[in-house]
Amino acid sequence: MRFLINILLALLLAAPAFAGSGSDAFSRADNLDLGSEWDPYENPSGTGHPCEIVSNEVVATIDADRCTEVYNAYIPTAAQYAKANIVILDPVTPQGGDVGLLIRGQTPPTYSAYLCRINNAVSGNDSTQIQKRVAGVNTLLATDNSITWADGDEIRCEATGSTLTLYQNGVSVLSAVDSQFSSGRAGVFVQCQSGVSTSCYAIDDFEVGDLGAATRRRSSPVIFR
Repeated sequence: MRFLINILLALLLAAPAFAGSGSDAFSRADNLDLGSEWDPYENPSGTGHPCEIVSNEVVATIDADRCTEVYNAYIPTAAQYAKANIVILDPVTPQGGDVGLLIRGQTPPTYSAYLCRINNAVSGNDSTQIQKRVAGVNTLLATDNSITWADGDEIRCEATGSTLTLYQNGVSVLSAVDSQFSSGRAGVFVQCQSGVSTSCYAIDDFEVGDLGAATRRRSSPVIFR
C-alpha cells in the first residue's frame, strides 16, 4: 500500500503546471485612469497621457494624442501573447486612428517594447504593422496594407524566441524577427490622429498569458514514516 501511495504522490508532484494568464475586461465606471494594475509609458513628444475608460472600453480621448500602458498584474514569461478586441467607435465614418498591443514591454516610464499595430489612415485604409519602440523611437519591422479590420475583430500579438507574430481572429497575418527584447510586460496602445476621438478606435477584453509547453513544479519529496 505504501508503495502505491508513493507512486501516486510522485505522479501528482510531477503534474504539469499550465501556463498562466491575466485579463482586464475594463468593466468598471468611466475613469481618467485605467487603475493601479496599469502603468503608462511617457511619450517622447511630451503629449502622452494615461489611457482612459469610457463605456467599459480603453480610449484615448484627446485628439491627435496617444496613450500607451502596460499591465502589471500578470508578468508573462519570455514566450508570451497579448490579445484584445478592437472597437471602431464610428464604423460608418471612421477617422484616422491607431490601436494595438504591446509585448515584451520594458519597465516604465521609458517606452520600449514591441507593438502590433493597426494604423487606419483618414482615408479608411488599414495598415497592419509590427513595430519596435526603443525609448519611443519607432522601427518598422513588418507591414501589410491589404488587411482589413472590422469592429469586434480580435488582434493577438505573440513573441516566441526572436519571432513576433500578429494574428487577426486567430489567423496569422504578419510576422517579423527581432531579438532586442527577450522578456517584458504586455499592454495596450490607442491613438486618435485626427477628427474627434469618438470616431476612432478603442480596445476591449484585454488578455495576456504565457506560450509554450507546460512547466513542471519543483516540490520537496514527501517522506512517510
